[in-house]
Amino acid sequence: MTNRRVVEDKTTSTVESLLASTDVEDIRRGLKLAEKEFDQEGGSSVRRLVDLISTLFYVDPLDLPELVPVIEEAIDLVARFGKPAVPMLMEKLDEGDLKSQIAIAQTLGRIGADVVEPLVVAYEAMNDASRRAFILYALGKVKSPRVLLAAGCVLEAAESANMELRDTATRAIGKFVESIPPFQLPLQTKKDFLESSERIWLIRTMGFVQRPCVVWGSWQSLAISTQRKRPFLRRFANEFLELTRNSNGTGRMS
Repeated sequence: MTNRRVVEDKTTSTVESLLASTDVEDIRRGLKLAEKEFDQEGGSSVRRLVDLISTLFYVDPLDLPELVPVIEEAIDLVARFGKPAVPMLMEKLDEGDLKSQIAIAQTLGRIGADVVEPLVVAYEAMNDASRRAFILYALGKVKSPRVLLAAGCVLEAAESANMELRDTATRAIGKFVESIPPFQLPLQTKKDFLESSERIWLIRTMGFVQRPCVVWGSWQSLAISTQRKRPFLRRFANEFLELTRNSNGTGRMS
């Protein structure tokens, strides 16, 4: 065994021990050591470091709220590894529980534009609605015009019979509109997004009004709605206010 391998194993053991602690400062030391190793070793260390750091994604923030800041730091650190971390994160997305899946999706989103194409490929390759929803959730976290590549995915998902997937797609449409400058959004895509939002609003009797409202707010805040669509958006707002007055307080129509 080479000296380098001995040092690597020792570092791994130390990082693993520190990250397993429930003490915030111990975990921060573990993250600092992992970051230092990445800075020294680069891509060759990514798989091992993702395996170590992602254990924090399984922590329940309701049980250990004091660890929320270091979980966020762990997400930021793995996101810093960039595109090489994407395959490992996708593997863990399939294996994890709800807590870890949310953290992994947030991490993928924070990596940025480089994840869009791999996520679109992964979305198209799977049929499971729940996993597809997490991919769309991650895409909605990406702050880059490159999310335009995923327009077809969100438009398809917005028509899904699966409510979770449809709801996530609706939110993603709003997020995409916020990330794509108006001059980079093709007219046909803009039309498709608006018409999809309108169709989703028309099924509001199911009671799930939050996501369509998010989409409407995104269009209005960017002032990119067309003159022809403004009457719809005005009606959208008025009907939402009326629906709110008639709500029983649970987010569903009374």
